[in-house]
Amino acid sequence: MSGLRKFGLALFAAAGFMVAGAAVNAQPTNVGPDACKDCHSPEYKVWEGTPHAESYKEVHKTDLADKVTEALGERSMKRSDTCGQCHYTQAPKKPGGREGNNFGPSCESCHGPGSEFIEIHNVYGPKGTKKADESDAHKNERFQKARDAGMRWPRWRQDIPAMPADINFDVAANCFNCHGMARESLDGDTAGKMLDAGHPLKASFELVQYSQGQVRHRFYNSASNNEEMSEAEKSRWFVTGQAASLVQANNAMSKTDHAKYVGVQQERAEKAKAALKATGLPEAEALIADPSEANARALVAKIYSEQMDLTGQVGSMLPAPSTYK
Repeated sequence: MSGLRKFGLALFAAAGFMVAGAAVNAQPTNVGPDACKDCHSPEYKVWEGTPHAESYKEVHKTDLADKVTEALGERSMKRSDTCGQCHYTQAPKKPGGREGNNFGPSCESCHGPGSEFIEIHNVYGPKGTKKADESDAHKNERFQKARDAGMRWPRWRQDIPAMPADINFDVAANCFNCHGMARESLDGDTAGKMLDAGHPLKASFELVQYSQGQVRHRFYNSASNNEEMSEAEKSRWFVTGQAASLVQANNAMSKTDHAKYVGVQQERAEKAKAALKATGLPEAEALIADPSEANARALVAKIYSEQMDLTGQVGSMLPAPSTYK
């Protein structure tokens, strides 16, 4: 074999290795809310009427949007990767189209980029198998594969062994990524510039209040029944939110010495500590002493695995339904 041919084959093999490696290391991407519409139409209809969906039409037109993007050295909010992390779903308008900030916060903003799990999470067995006929073994395997592919599930299911009892922490922490300006990808200097330009950051964001109002879409047992949480469920969800808030606020404070940013995160942390202390649980005390994700997950796993009703401890802190957003 000639030296030139050997070189050509080696180059081809190297290119193939790099392509294969890229595929293995590729991150899931957003497919857009329309890909969820057919199977989740009640949820989609709820989403269409929420500020998350509606804000897409107007938020970039405000004077505030101009001020913030100018402070970031960018020309347009709708074309900004920084703004796109929270204010948009970065996905193609149509399958196979060009990815961009083409939707407001939507399904994948909360449940994870769907490119890898969308063909997994609602397949109940061999072709034609209905949800009611799915075997327990397949349900368990389906959940594990979907989660491995990047899906965030909003509800712990005791009947699925592969579903860890701390799973609700994933969704709660994701909410605070944006509502607490706590994304790992948002550095402290950038956050400071945004705040100086007038970008809001409120310590008052609370999970029950913001998840059980307009955005609630709990069609677990019927496409016509958007289930409300029981008081016991609210108490667990509230504590889960406080655990996520404390961890993220603690981490966020280490990003920068920007006074306003640090001040709001400190306020969040103190509110969370007070709520967690009220539970009287040793796991909560451990989290207060060391606000790590591991300690937060241990607390969440405890309250869900034992299906605790913490209404007596934190009920007075729960928001009234009339205040739901």
